[in-house]
Amino acid sequence: MMDDILKQIKAGEVSGMQFKERILDKYDIACELVAFSNSHGGKLVVGIKDKTGETNALSYSEVQETTNLLSDIASENVVPSILIKIDTVEVEDGNLVIATVKEGVNKPYHDNKGIVWVKNGADKRKVFDNAELAEMMTDCGSFAPDEAGVRDATINDLDATTIKQF
Repeated sequence: MMDDILKQIKAGEVSGMQFKERILDKYDIACELVAFSNSHGGKLVVGIKDKTGETNALSYSEVQETTNLLSDIASENVVPSILIKIDTVEVEDGNLVIATVKEGVNKPYHDNKGIVWVKNGADKRKVFDNAELAEMMTDCGSFAPDEAGVRDATINDLDATTIKQF
């Protein structure tokens, strides 16, 4: 696992891998976790400078604090809450913390401000389009557009010929 992670780190950030030197902003981390959950999952690696890819390993106490913080963020700042797998990888001068987020089955996920995020390459973006939200919900089985009601529709809006053919 260590060799794979180190190879991926050298390759840089991509849609399935994000780097953070430290967790300084719970909201920012929650947005990353939401984006992974709404996309195809991914890994958040803590202990890597995201601009340069340089390692800035965590001490033992920082590892403990980071793992607790990540678990708290996943359960309190992501709606609905998610489970994440947390591993550590030993590197020179300390450890990296790797949070693995699976693709969500209860999409769309959002942050505690109600904003839906998805991965967009190595970055993330907000989702505003109702069609994109409906597609997420359809993909995970929580919405069936063909069964959705049509506002202000009445029986008179139905085409009897089409229904007979059906």
